[in-house]
Amino acid sequence: MAVSAPTPSCVVYTPPALADAIVKALKAKKEETWLEPSCGGGVFLEALRRIGVAAGTITALDLDTTPTRADEIVAVKRGTDFLAWSIANAACRFDRIVGNPPYVRLVELPNALRMAALSVQQPNGRPVGLMANCWYAFLCAALKLLRPGGSLGVVLPAAWEYADYAAPLRAGVVRNFARVRVLRCSRPLFPRVEDGSVVLIATGWKGGPAQSLRSEHETLEDLVRNIDRACPVARLPGPVTLPGVRTTTLGRVATVRIGAVTGDADFFLLTESDRTEKGIPVSACVPVVSRSKHLATAVIGRAEWLRLRRSGRRIWLFRPGKAQQKIESVRTLLSTYRRAKGQSLPYKLRTRSPWYRTPLPETPDAFMSMHAGAGLWLALRGMKRLTATNTLYVVRFHERTSRGLMAAWGLALLTTRAVGSWESLVRHYPSGLRKLEPSDLGRVRLPVPPATARAITTYRKAVSLLLRGRVARSRAVADAWFNRHGKQMTLVGGARKAGQRASET
Repeated sequence: MAVSAPTPSCVVYTPPALADAIVKALKAKKEETWLEPSCGGGVFLEALRRIGVAAGTITALDLDTTPTRADEIVAVKRGTDFLAWSIANAACRFDRIVGNPPYVRLVELPNALRMAALSVQQPNGRPVGLMANCWYAFLCAALKLLRPGGSLGVVLPAAWEYADYAAPLRAGVVRNFARVRVLRCSRPLFPRVEDGSVVLIATGWKGGPAQSLRSEHETLEDLVRNIDRACPVARLPGPVTLPGVRTTTLGRVATVRIGAVTGDADFFLLTESDRTEKGIPVSACVPVVSRSKHLATAVIGRAEWLRLRRSGRRIWLFRPGKAQQKIESVRTLLSTYRRAKGQSLPYKLRTRSPWYRTPLPETPDAFMSMHAGAGLWLALRGMKRLTATNTLYVVRFHERTSRGLMAAWGLALLTTRAVGSWESLVRHYPSGLRKLEPSDLGRVRLPVPPATARAITTYRKAVSLLLRGRVARSRAVADAWFNRHGKQMTLVGGARKAGQRASET
């Protein structure tokens, strides 16, 4: 079957120093077999030669038929599509796999290459989807060829850490390898890959679940220097022992979604002085919180919102109804904006009717934020009509829930058990942003508080500690509360069982 050579846009070349570091990190041993599925100019092959790996133990492939320096090192299988080759040679096994797979969307591939990619299975047993990227199919295919105990060292785009399509592979790597290291460079490694890259080093195939480590480095030199060391990384906390306490997922307890999408925050979000200067009545506005910094207490009520208003924060969402359109100041503001935008009205506004009515989420019970340094937590809503914009998440419990029980669920989110769960789901975006999408949040695992829980006082204390930077102490307070109530539930459950046995006797 004829295949096309890769387009220049999908080819990026690994710096020799990085290739050397990756190869050395995999701890080469004599007689082990190596695979380089997309060898290009041969930078990884040269690195293998420098550490004395015999050419006869290396299998190298490349789609391009043009010979390079790589052909002087090993007999490269030229004009070979690795994805199709991996399926035809499914019985092959290798001890080490290294490389820098091509970065190109599957929809942009020639038909023959695309069909081969769509035939590759992900770790969850499903075929690779059309919305994925070629590097993803390469890595899925490579893992099928890895011998138990084997290791992998690859350079990947930053999408490894956040792309939805890559979620099954991220989970599969952590589940199957004994140790996983992800190293991120703050600066792009390649001129044409602006969103950054990561280096994935995974050892001990089929020896998992992994001890997973992640580190960030300012420069390529720093990354190379630390690739084979005990990097200064934040280890994910393990689950705390909570005797007698069941766990569930956040998605089973509540619905989490983004706040109101204005379509143009500069126009629709107003400070109190903005509102008064423009002559906009309160009836044409909705009180909102629009920044994570606005969430400064466990319960955000009218007093907290008024403090934000006095401090000049954007706490009004301009959202006039039919009645307010009769007010001259409202008509003037709408018509001035519409004339200024003309045909360039923002997309979100063009697709809703009327354009000036921002759709609001269902009345929230709480607001959620990924606070810098503090992590994920809930601010309970204590003010009527208060809602949030899309820089925050809004949370609505599935069942009618007292504030005391909501506070208990807030504590559950602060426990070490929950932190370990959501930390493993965090997506690291190229800008350095750490984020959880609503679909991720639904999978966060929480301890279940007793239905009669009244935890508002403890929750206020835990949140206060959290926002003052005393994160470990805040988690200790949450863990202690669940340990105490867990023991109480265990005693109650035991007493009920004993009573049942006595009645049966």
